[in-house]
Amino acid sequence: DWDDKVSTVLWAYRTTYKRLNKATPFQLVFGMNAFLPVEFVLPSLHIACTGGLDDEQALEGRIDELIKLDE
Repeated sequence: DWDDKVSTVLWAYRTTYKRLNKATPFQLVFGMNAFLPVEFVLPSLHIACTGGLDDEQALEGRIDELIKLDE
C-alpha cells in the first residue's frame, strides 16, 4: 500500500516551504510556485489569467462553475 502514496508524499515534500532556503524545493528547481492538482480540475484565477483567457471568458467560466456547484 505504501507505494500508492509515494507520489503524494513527494508532492507534499516538494511543495512545502523550507525556512533554510526561504522557498520550496519546487520553487528552487522550476523558479515558480507549484499549482495544486485541484487547480487543474477547478481552475483558479491565476490559471485563467495565464491560460490566455480574456476577462469575459474567465468570468463566464467562473459563473458556469458556480452554477454547477449549486446544482
